[in-house]
Amino acid sequence: DYAGETVVNADYGAHAPWARPASGPAVAVPVTRPVLLLSKSVLPQRVHPGEQLYYTIRVTNTGDLAQGVRVTDRLPANTTFLDCGCTLHSATGGELSPLDGASCPGFVCTLEGDQVVWQVPTIPGGRSHLWLSFIVSVSEALAGGTVITNARYGVSALGVSELWGSRPVTAQVSRPELRLSKTAWPSPAVAGGLLTYTLHVRNDGDPATSIFVEDRLPMGTHYRACEGAACGLSGADKVVWGPFDLPGYGAVRPLTLVVTVSAPLGTLLRNETYRAWAEGVEPVSGPPVSTLVAAGGAGGRLIYLPIVVRNASP
Repeated sequence: DYAGETVVNADYGAHAPWARPASGPAVAVPVTRPVLLLSKSVLPQRVHPGEQLYYTIRVTNTGDLAQGVRVTDRLPANTTFLDCGCTLHSATGGELSPLDGASCPGFVCTLEGDQVVWQVPTIPGGRSHLWLSFIVSVSEALAGGTVITNARYGVSALGVSELWGSRPVTAQVSRPELRLSKTAWPSPAVAGGLLTYTLHVRNDGDPATSIFVEDRLPMGTHYRACEGAACGLSGADKVVWGPFDLPGYGAVRPLTLVVTVSAPLGTLLRNETYRAWAEGVEPVSGPPVSTLVAAGGAGGRLIYLPIVVRNASP
């Protein structure tokens, strides 16, 4: 590799009979080569399951003409390849964009196993820019918060050692992340009195739309009222709230269900079947809530019966 050096041809001349030999001045030719720079970006940086990611690799040649250019990029996990392209921009100044250039002459882009491979005949020198792009779709099964990492990409050319990208490119999967919980009051419940269930719908992900919540009445109770969103009794034993929207990142929506306790004293009321779902979000359930039915007094107040313990031993 003689790049950066100079080839000098100084020993040449001419002669003829009866003539003095003649020589010429030295000729110096600098040895140059391509100088490639590599960078990469992805848009958008937050993506929903099933949506698309657009990756762009930028190859800049600040040296001499580059020939036999080959660029590779390994597909990130949990994505599916859709398409790829190439744009060449020979401008030397100003803000550059992949949209400013023209399609790369003679380029070929293929998928080889899990790698996207571009082959480009030449990149002109003098700070030319090659924009290589590919599109993937994100798996619909990914949970919110999953980070999609693209770290293995590189470029090579004739006379140039392979150059690998030094900075991984990441995008994060976003989606609503619903959580559901419930409390009961009073506990223990009063036989013949009212029992209020409070459901808390929490969204730790992106904003959620068209949320529905349903709660099946526990045996030994009768529906009395509900609040917190549009709601009502559906069928004989199920209460439904919704639809309603909920901002993301920790927003909480309380919903209430009031029932009359008809179960006899000593019954354990089990409220186990309740769930929430939203547009693009699978249903989530909450932990069961059990409430003991105690004795009831006037006005629905609890009556606590004393327990007397006697020691009959002398």
